[in-house]
Amino acid sequence: MTTYYVSINGSDSNSGTISSPWRTIQKAANTMSPGDNTYVREGTYNEIVVITKSGFTIQGYPGETAIIDGGNGSDTGWGAIVHIKGVNNVSFIGFTIQSGNRNGIGIDNSNTVLIQKCTIKNIGDSGLIARGGGGITYDGNIITQTQRNNGNSPDGGQQNENVDMISVNGFEIKNNLIYSTANYESIDCKMGCTSGSIHHNDISPNMSCGIYVDAQGYNIQNIDIYNNIVRAKSN
Repeated sequence: MTTYYVSINGSDSNSGTISSPWRTIQKAANTMSPGDNTYVREGTYNEIVVITKSGFTIQGYPGETAIIDGGNGSDTGWGAIVHIKGVNNVSFIGFTIQSGNRNGIGIDNSNTVLIQKCTIKNIGDSGLIARGGGGITYDGNIITQTQRNNGNSPDGGQQNENVDMISVNGFEIKNNLIYSTANYESIDCKMGCTSGSIHHNDISPNMSCGIYVDAQGYNIQNIDIYNNIVRAKSN
């Protein structure tokens, strides 16, 4: 198990130590092995991050603010500033994700993934979206100013919900704060999601469904929803 570091003053040709850090988060994602951990130091990282390796943690350095700015772009696949795909046992903790034209953090066909204490804002589609796989946890995140590019309605419309689980087997959505979004479905689990829980989230304001369970013709079961606050939008 090795601990690496990324800094805006680093270089990807460095060794990744605290005194010789890498420059990009993508370099860390490409290099780490199972059990490794990377701390990302304070600053704005103008990059799209695609994670296709398993078994590690990437997190903001304690007490500092690491920002990933998509520059109004996204990866060329599913469309996210941070795209985690086809992996197991990955934790992504303590970042601000902003300025993408699609999703903030997308999780595709992955298992045992933790997204924790991230702020996702000013993006064009969902803040958090997972499709397939299982064991997905969203814990203590802030989602705001989402869905800004979709639809023709005054508040932006939407392509997907602000926080999404799609065909996920085993999930937990907890302790998240969702506000100033496009005001449609805030949290949705749909299309065959099973064995999940949605609890202790704070959603405001909302003029449609704060929490939405949608089978869409699939078998959906064992979803626990409790101890959430959903605030209606005042006229």
